[in-house]
Amino acid sequence: MTNLPDTNLPTPRFFTAQDAPPNPLAGERVAVLGYGNLGRALSLNLRDAGFDPLVGNIEDEYAEQARAEGFTVRPIAEATAAADIALVLLPDEVIPEAFAADIAPHLHTDAAIVFASGYNLAYGLIEPPPDVDVLLLAPRMGGEQIRQRFRQGKGFIAYLSVEQEASGKAWERLLGLAQVVGVLQAGALELDARREADLDLLVEQT
Repeated sequence: MTNLPDTNLPTPRFFTAQDAPPNPLAGERVAVLGYGNLGRALSLNLRDAGFDPLVGNIEDEYAEQARAEGFTVRPIAEATAAADIALVLLPDEVIPEAFAADIAPHLHTDAAIVFASGYNLAYGLIEPPPDVDVLLLAPRMGGEQIRQRFRQGKGFIAYLSVEQEASGKAWERLLGLAQVVGVLQAGALELDARREADLDLLVEQT
């Protein structure tokens, strides 16, 4: 028998700039963990929006580039410990090891961790502490396009979800971050980590 789709799923919400909190990320220290293609774009967007993100990276050419572009760079564990909101923008394949060793042990209570891919969450490859917000902000394009569209004032589309609520302000944080980095100017669709990961795999296979 053919497996039919579940028609009882809730209608996903669509978010725009009107859904952003009045003072997005007020008083929050943001760290960007990983200064690759996506990490660089979002770091630059954050800075252009008036924030001073701390970059967490191993000592390699990406750390050198971040310093050359004016960012403070710290080891991933140190950047995580200093952050209220940590964007985990490392490659999916290295996240489980880095998360266990350098991220999870250094998150403070009520901190937020933000993933750009649902893969590791969906398939149980990481185990976030129970006392932190776990958020998904998954852009639908690469860093170069994200940066270009931000500078043009157009923004970029992304999927958003709150995977774990601890602070009581997880959605406020997520929508604030989405506004600051340029997502809500284009719009965002609510999609949980499992469905985002499944969609990514489907796209890769077509």
